[in-house]
Amino acid sequence: MAGCNGVEAAIILIAGMAAFPAPLKLKAAGIAVGIVAVQTANLLRVVSLYYLGPVGNMGLWKYGPYPTPTSPVSWYQMTAAQGVTVSGNTNTFTVQDNGVGNADPAPGVIADPAGPGTTVNASASIPTLSEWGMILMSGLLGLLGLAQMRRRR
Repeated sequence: MAGCNGVEAAIILIAGMAAFPAPLKLKAAGIAVGIVAVQTANLLRVVSLYYLGPVGNMGLWKYGPYPTPTSPVSWYQMTAAQGVTVSGNTNTFTVQDNGVGNADPAPGVIADPAGPGTTVNASASIPTLSEWGMILMSGLLGLLGLAQMRRRR
């Protein structure tokens, strides 16, 4: 939903009104009222994210100002206390224009990057080879390369 500003909904509204069999004056009035309604409804957005598989122990992470609307933007994990509802494979939450979680400060524009994620233990060790293990594996790879070159001759 990054950059949701109602333009897409307004385009669909205009296309639908233009295709509707009605006099031009009524079409124009319908488009004007519809655009005002779309922009008014764009001040508050209820978002539901549906996942194809189970999200397990992952949480919902959002990018935006937190903990206040004037805070710097960063990634943070949303919890039930912040209004996220987790039900099976669905996360639902609300974003208000220029409120907490809206990454775009422009009036009438809601930028809402969000998705499932989990924290990583920064001190977790990553299995690698020791220096001698790398030397041994490089030597073995070199010997296999030489054997392959001799077979081709």
